[in-house]
Amino acid sequence: MKASAFIIVESGSLFEKGAFISLNHSKMIIGRKGNNWLPDISFNNIFVSRKHFSIYVEKGDITIANFISDSIDC
Repeated sequence: MKASAFIIVESGSLFEKGAFISLNHSKMIIGRKGNNWLPDISFNNIFVSRKHFSIYVEKGDITIANFISDSIDC
């Protein structure tokens, strides 16, 4: 049996608490929808950038990579 990877939503506009989001592609971008941009998983929140982070799933390993934004002070 092949294992599945998924995200469980704690809170986020467009999703109910406890919603399961399947990671069904090897690379998925999570962010906020724009006029000419639709991420693989979209949250409707001004604190989420259009390309907020990506998730890579490969051979059972999961990697989360944060996109750097000029609008965020680190």
